[in-house]
Amino acid sequence: MFSDFKIIIQARMGSSRLPGKVLMDFMGVPLLIFKIELIKKLGIKTPILVATTENELDNEIVKLCIQKGIKYSRGSESNVFSRFQKVVKEFPTNNIIRLTADNPLTSRTIFINAINTQLRKYSDLTTTRMINHEGKVISFVPKGLSIDIISTRKFLLVKSEELSDFEREHIIPYYFNTKSRISYVKHKLIEGSYTIDTEDEFIQMEEFVRSLGQDKLMEFLNR
Repeated sequence: MFSDFKIIIQARMGSSRLPGKVLMDFMGVPLLIFKIELIKKLGIKTPILVATTENELDNEIVKLCIQKGIKYSRGSESNVFSRFQKVVKEFPTNNIIRLTADNPLTSRTIFINAINTQLRKYSDLTTTRMINHEGKVISFVPKGLSIDIISTRKFLLVKSEELSDFEREHIIPYYFNTKSRISYVKHKLIEGSYTIDTEDEFIQMEEFVRSLGQDKLMEFLNR
């Protein structure tokens, strides 16, 4: 099932609201490592890559990846679209699964549903959210559990320098602004918000994970 896919985790140190959060200690390990280890504990065997930037601040991310034997790529900080294209050129695959390091949890149910949908429909984009004509994001899963699967067939043909700043930074708006085949994955059995943008959210998320414990966390992510 996973052979045509690679997970790319987007990570950088230069967050405006909580700088360095991807390497902050979360349950005893850096947040980025917690996310990667959790994916493996869920039995998801898709290869995992880290897409970071060429900014010197992100040397620490690269150092950690080297220490842990995690494959990584460095690209533009502002042009995220080209950064992901660079990863695919360095580590070829038919589909990329885009995740972000500031969302520590991954729902196995949503993940598997997204992969099955992409295998069945082979869309340009399989996603858990929609961007309407006003630019508003409509999410079909709780915040922090979003997933985007992008077919590299069309992705690599895009000239990122011709995109708008918003499209370069967020990647998926391009697909809603062009004639693209898009499939949606919806999941409402989990409620709440599971992203980290602020220090308070970081503390709350760690408290939530700790309160569940290992077994109940796995049950939660398999709903």
